[in-house]
Amino acid sequence: MSQTFGFNMVTGEFAWAVHNGNEVICFIPQYGSWYETKHAVDEKVDYLVSVQKCLEDNSIQVIGQGTRMLLAPGQYHPRIWRGAYRSVFNGCDRLDPLDVYAETYTRSIVAAESLFSEVKELFRVVEPEIQNFNSYGHRIRELLILLCTEIEACWAGVLKANGMETKAKGRFTTKNYINVCDPLRLTEWKVRLKDYRLIDFQPFRYWNFLLPTFSLPWYDAYNKVKHDREDNFSFGTLDSVLHAAAALHIMQVAQFGRGVFDMLHGNRFSIFEIVESPVFGLCEVYLPDPIDTGRFHTEVMFARETPSERSIKNLVGISSARVIR
Repeated sequence: MSQTFGFNMVTGEFAWAVHNGNEVICFIPQYGSWYETKHAVDEKVDYLVSVQKCLEDNSIQVIGQGTRMLLAPGQYHPRIWRGAYRSVFNGCDRLDPLDVYAETYTRSIVAAESLFSEVKELFRVVEPEIQNFNSYGHRIRELLILLCTEIEACWAGVLKANGMETKAKGRFTTKNYINVCDPLRLTEWKVRLKDYRLIDFQPFRYWNFLLPTFSLPWYDAYNKVKHDREDNFSFGTLDSVLHAAAALHIMQVAQFGRGVFDMLHGNRFSIFEIVESPVFGLCEVYLPDPIDTGRFHTEVMFARETPSERSIKNLVGISSARVIR
């Protein structure tokens, strides 16, 4: 049975190798792709030691020890981004969201861009400064509802892509949506407005399973103004809109990668920029299938169990897999 190992290089790039028992195939970064070399090895020698020796034979200097990768080349968790290769020239990510997700990605990003444009237009009327954060009105309420509806579509899309279906009533609630939090590492993302850089937003910071709605104040406000405008009109504030818009930006990059809104890569429009993002383990990075022209072709779902049954952040628990044609 083959095993895959990854290594950080002193150059800041990423090398990896597949150990097939008596042979090691090394993949070394070169001009935006990987150069492949094969080496015969003694299958009785420790696999990691053999792989490191083969890299050294190719004059590759690595930082620290390598690690065994959680997924095989070509596999990925659907709509869950897992890190970027370090070389800017190689692009932010080998997993191209347009290539892998096609229409699903396009519709999601176009919807988000449209809403970001609407929020930017709102700034012509209300300046996004702290003293205005409690401002509310009909247009602000409408934007909050639209933003949160789109965020719900993202949450539901991630859950469905990973095998979770709706229950008898046919709809998800925050008790279901919260299951995307750990796999997407949502509490660790922080963004700020590009043109108003003094204020940071971390909309998922306190999201938890005990209070899945109340621990998202901006989402709780959305529920209030949607279901009872007359009594809760003042909850639909500019502050809630900004946090919801920040949450939508985070949902896009947590699903499809940081490169989505990067000028050098996806270059899609957003009013936000990333301040902090999760640091993914080397073992979590997705590797393309070198045989299939560097493509990603096999979805591997994350565990479906609830946190009381299993910690979802242990993504090594693979529940099922299917091949995309």
